[in-house]
This record gives sequence, structure tokens and C-alpha cells, in this order.
Amino acid sequence: MQALLTPQGGWSVEFFVRVILSVALLYILVIFIARGFGARTFASFTSFDFLINVAAGSLVASSIMGRNLTEGVLALLCLALLQWATSFLSARSQRFHDVVDNPRWS
Repeated sequence: MQALLTPQGGWSVEFFVRVILSVALLYILVIFIARGFGARTFASFTSFDFLINVAAGSLVASSIMGRNLTEGVLALLCLALLQWATSFLSARSQRFHDVVDNPRWS
């Protein structure tokens, strides 16, 4: 049971500092991305938006628990940029919109 509750490198001050700093930096980054690229409410989410948010959450969690914060930050920024590009193209092309968005039910 102890092995399940002990981090890979063991409990140390370095472990706590790394996790706390990673969470703080990624929290600020997520706020910046949400403000910069726009955030929607759950009521207006498409399936694509939902999947992007799940992927972003996974990237944040992996970055917090991983050793390399830079890879997670770059991946999160790339994901946000792809989401912005998809929204941009979707707003300008009905054909592209139909590919990436849910059908509208009347």
C-alpha cells in the first residue's frame, strides 16, 4: 500500500515545490489562453469543444505530474492555437463548419 501512495521519486521538498509551481504556472497559462482565445459556457459547447477541453485537461495533468513543464506548455499552446484556427475556419466556411460541428436540430 505504501508503494501506491508514494510518488515515484519519493516524498521530498523538491517534489512539492515542482508540483506547486507547475500548478501555479499552468493555472495562469490556462487563464491567459481562455481570455485570449475566448471561453464558452458548457451550454454552447459543441462535441469538438468538449473534446478539446478534455484534451487540455489531460495535458495540464500530465504537465503537472511530469518532469518537463515546457513540453506541456507548448502542447497546451498548440492545442489552443488549433482550436482557434478551427473556430476561425468554421466561422468562414459552412463546409468546414459541417465537418467539425454538431448538426443543428430544429
